[in-house]
Amino acid sequence: KLKDLAEKRDNCISTISKNKEQRDHAKKIINISVARNEKNKEINRYMAYAEAIKEWFDDYYISEEMQIREKLENKVNEIFSRMYSGTRVLKYRTTLYTKAEGSDELVTSGESEGLIRVKNFAFIAGLVDLAKEQKIQIGDKEMKGESYPLILDAPFSNADEIHIKNIARELPGVAEQVIMFVMEKDWRYAKEVIE
Repeated sequence: KLKDLAEKRDNCISTISKNKEQRDHAKKIINISVARNEKNKEINRYMAYAEAIKEWFDDYYISEEMQIREKLENKVNEIFSRMYSGTRVLKYRTTLYTKAEGSDELVTSGESEGLIRVKNFAFIAGLVDLAKEQKIQIGDKEMKGESYPLILDAPFSNADEIHIKNIARELPGVAEQVIMFVMEKDWRYAKEVIE
């Protein structure tokens, strides 16, 4: 009987040992699951932050883009009206419009090579001038924007005498430094204005 009870005891010890192993394994699985859930909660929280920040940036970007686009369009048209001798208007993406005869309605305008040149210089000058006017806030100090140089190769090609003078007068006004590679025939008209 003693032998029998010793055997039962050993079986019980073995069962207890197996049950302890199963319990420890189950605890590990529970701890891993809890950790995963906590990690998932943390990851989900971070994702929610990231999505909120992205949404805020998107709203801010759209707002700023509209304001910058409007400022740029106004700046480009202001410069274009001083460069171009006619009565056309530039819209964003540099599309030219003119007023329909007998009304204030704007219609798409045809473009000559010279007009394309004037349009593109007005756009470039508008960008440079707008960048120069932008103010940057750093702490409690407000700093002026960057002043960029303009480097142009044959800027007056395909422009007539009037537009050469207008472009030559406007470009130095928007940049502190203007470097131009000019053909002799165009320099004759630009020289008096630039000097």
